Formats: sequence, C-alpha cells, structure tokens
Amino acid sequence: MGLGSSLKKAREAKKLSQQEVAHLLEVSQKTLSNFESGKTVPNILQIAKLGLIYGLDMIELLEKSGVLQPPFPPRCQKAIQSLNLETELKSKKITPPQTKAGFVEYSWFTFN
Repeated sequence: MGLGSSLKKAREAKKLSQQEVAHLLEVSQKTLSNFESGKTVPNILQIAKLGLIYGLDMIELLEKSGVLQPPFPPRCQKAIQSLNLETELKSKKITPPQTKAGFVEYSWFTFN
C-alpha cells in the first residue's frame, strides 16, 4: 500500500472529510486529494500534523509505504527521534510544556 492510500485509509477510519483534514492541515482540499492519490507527497511539517490528526506513528507509516528507507543518514536521525518522541509522549498521555502564549512547542513545529 502506498503512502497516499494509507493516508486516505487513515482519514476514513477517523470519519473525517477531505475538507475537514485540509482545514486542519491548512492546505486546500485539492492538495489533500493529491496527497491521497499519490500525485504529490506532503512535506515533513504536513506529515507531522497528519500523524497528530490521525493518531498515527508517521515514521512507521512512511517506512511501510517505502517513502523512508533505513538506514537513515545521520542528519535525519535527530528529526526521526523527535517524531518518535512525540508519538511516545502522546501514547503515554504526557502533556508537552506550554509557552507563556499558550502554545505547545516541539523542536520542529508549534501547535496552538
């Protein structure tokens, strides 16, 4: 199964429309449709957000779909470890630290 069909399956499992996910991802519905059809591939920030929206370990999904092929270059290890840490924190229901403005901060992106 390719990445696009895996993303579509995950969205449907959550009973979300393309429009709803596109809004959360801050992209157009057409862009999300292109991800799901395999015409384009989401960037790393979009992949991280999709993982949070769908509650998936996106590294595992990317490996299974053939997008990521281990062994990974050393410079990628830190980003992969950050993504794995996020998944681990979420699975253990550990709340990440908040900033003064009320945003949750991660080493690679910020969510409100």
